[in-house]
Amino acid sequence: MAPAARRGSVQHCPMGRRPWWAVLCAAGAIALLWVPSWTNPATDPTAATWLLAIVSLVVAGWVSLGRRSQRGNGTLMPIIAVTAAATQLQYVTVGPWAFLGTMLYPFIGVLVGLLLLRWPGHRLQTRAQRWLIRTAFILVPVLTAADNVTWDPAWGGFTGPYWWPTLVHRKDLGNLLYNGTQGFEAILLLAFVALVATRIVRASRPERRELMPVALAATAFATFAVASLIGALTNTDVGDLATWASNLSLLAVPVAFLISRAVRRVQRALAVEALLEPQRLTSVDAVSRTLSRALGDRHLTLALWSAEPGHYLLGDGTAAPDDLGDGHVVYVTSPADGTPLARLVVDPRLAGQTDFVEAVLRAAGTAIDNARLQAELRGAQRESQQSRQRLDHAEVTQRRMTRLLPGGLAERISRDPDAFSTTELLTVTVLMSDIRGYSGIAEITEPARLAEQLNDHRQAMNEALLTHGGTVMQYVGDAVMAVFGAPEPLDGHEARALAAAARMHSSQDALNATWTAQGLQPFGLGIGLSTGQVAAALLGSHDRVEYTVVGDTVNLAARLCDAARPAGSTVASAVTIGPSGRADDYELLPAFQVKGRASTVTAYRHPPASPGGLGRDASSTGQAMTA
Repeated sequence: MAPAARRGSVQHCPMGRRPWWAVLCAAGAIALLWVPSWTNPATDPTAATWLLAIVSLVVAGWVSLGRRSQRGNGTLMPIIAVTAAATQLQYVTVGPWAFLGTMLYPFIGVLVGLLLLRWPGHRLQTRAQRWLIRTAFILVPVLTAADNVTWDPAWGGFTGPYWWPTLVHRKDLGNLLYNGTQGFEAILLLAFVALVATRIVRASRPERRELMPVALAATAFATFAVASLIGALTNTDVGDLATWASNLSLLAVPVAFLISRAVRRVQRALAVEALLEPQRLTSVDAVSRTLSRALGDRHLTLALWSAEPGHYLLGDGTAAPDDLGDGHVVYVTSPADGTPLARLVVDPRLAGQTDFVEAVLRAAGTAIDNARLQAELRGAQRESQQSRQRLDHAEVTQRRMTRLLPGGLAERISRDPDAFSTTELLTVTVLMSDIRGYSGIAEITEPARLAEQLNDHRQAMNEALLTHGGTVMQYVGDAVMAVFGAPEPLDGHEARALAAAARMHSSQDALNATWTAQGLQPFGLGIGLSTGQVAAALLGSHDRVEYTVVGDTVNLAARLCDAARPAGSTVASAVTIGPSGRADDYELLPAFQVKGRASTVTAYRHPPASPGGLGRDASSTGQAMTA
């Protein structure tokens, strides 16, 4: 447990806590920049790039040591930095430091080559790479040592005091070994460039993006190698070009790494910010797209956990496959209770970016919870809206039914759809009204004006009938049929029907006064009333049905309506008048025969005939009924 704990502490330690040797390397690299060869970087671009290379190696190594996947390269970069800075010792004339600095200079290329061949991983990948690095680690120090011990600084024009271990004082041999060493190092560099090019060609597209700094450094190495070969073969001074190429090869990887880290931190901050904005992530698909952008993986696959089937489901509701290929799998849990939420399959290269992925996934858990909650709220809102729409539709239908069906019938059907599946026997009072002389009125009145008069007439009649509890059964041309006591039984239906008839006459008289003032023809109204048993039912065909009452009571009301003359009269059967208690207001007519009935009918008329005219009115009434 202890080693694991130490590893965890390195990964998550603050920036100020690093292994002691890393602190020494960083301090040594920075300190060695201030040797006697120091040049002001503000006035010398070459010195500026050199200083930037050393500092970037130190900082990049410092940052890499805090990441488990880059700890090996984090170890290598401070070593390269201190080695490169130590080459400045070749300008120190006291002691063996100049010799040591000269020996270290070619070794920088070997260390940088090792870093580039491994980057961004932590080990060499092919046998050719391992062979090249091993060869370089053995032969470069040997050839460099042989070159240096056969060289005297005085041959290069140095005249001051110095210490140099020259073992063979032969200038021709020294030049030969120098040129041979430079040529061999150039060949090694070209072989290294070839391996890097092969690696880039074989890499996948996502890997090539991470290998861009390696390609840039390899290009700088190739430039350095070509410059070294040209200098060795032609004795040409190419020192400036070689220095620029060397500095660029040192800069490429650490600067690119630091830039990518900065970009990823900004990207992570933006991604987490985007994932914590529930108003923008209203669905799981929106969360998936944001995660894809945040992690830089266009092929990211998000599957949600479903507790009911007990497995993960894709966005279309199908089961997520168990075979995930070579993708890296991470799981998202709810920040609230730790229950599983989702499973992500991401690019394998993200496997090493644990801190970045974990930070994004913590925000993703909250985002998925929010998206699910919003989806549930939207579903509840849709259900509420649909319920409200159904209720509004039902109310509209109810109003339409109320207008199309007799009063009270629509409400009863709504309560009990089977209420009228059978015929009911009810005792009711039937009222029939008719306009006297309607055919003559229609002959001399414009149809549009006549329609307006009929509409006003029906509205007045309808109001009078409904006021007293009547049910308007139908309008047929100028006739009105109403019933009191259907579809619901009604106490005192006889008196109610008689009161409705009186109000119908008074309402029509008021309309007639208005029409006469407008030059229109007045309507003369006759009303017949009959009380008795009827059969009430919904009658018709499969396509259309209507509620109606049938029976002798209906037929008698129609005959009494015909007998209601002159205009303004109401004729009611004796059965209607008897229970109403209003016989004194009506005139008893002589028993008479009506068409279609074998027995005579006893009826009353309102208003009574004028004195002296009883016989005439009665006689005319009887003639009308037998006609």
